[in-house]
Amino acid sequence: MQRPEGDNAASEDGDVPSSEPSVLPSARSESEPFWELRPSVLVALVATLAIAVFSPALVGGFIYDDIHLVENNGMIRSFSAWRYWYTHHLWDVGADFAQLGDSLRYWRPSITASYALDWSLGNGNPVVFHVTNLGWHAAATILVLRALIRWTGTTGPAALGALL
Repeated sequence: MQRPEGDNAASEDGDVPSSEPSVLPSARSESEPFWELRPSVLVALVATLAIAVFSPALVGGFIYDDIHLVENNGMIRSFSAWRYWYTHHLWDVGADFAQLGDSLRYWRPSITASYALDWSLGNGNPVVFHVTNLGWHAAATILVLRALIRWTGTTGPAALGALL
């Protein structure tokens, strides 16, 4: 018995092929970028580039506001000061900043807790603080990438947007 030609032709056992798309992964076409099939590759690439751009900071010391918020801040040297983090604003670090009044008053106990954790891990070594910041930067870049992919439905422009 000969089988009829065409898309809806019955197989030898009588089943008619479905017009539904296959759920099995198809072979990659030559024009399709490699990250279309493996978004994890794109995520890793974007995170790696985000880290690489800011990696020179690893060898630097504390600068600008780090001097006051980290290096000279006795309230992050121990977790026993955790109550202080929740009852005082971030810039409550000395008389130099008291004269600024309300202009720098904002409450950020999670940041202060992060500083305390970094201090306890590295005993005040700036490299630990910079590694933590690189990790947060990479995580934020990945979240932006995923949001842009979801919003735009494209990966290339989303990756470029995330790398900005």
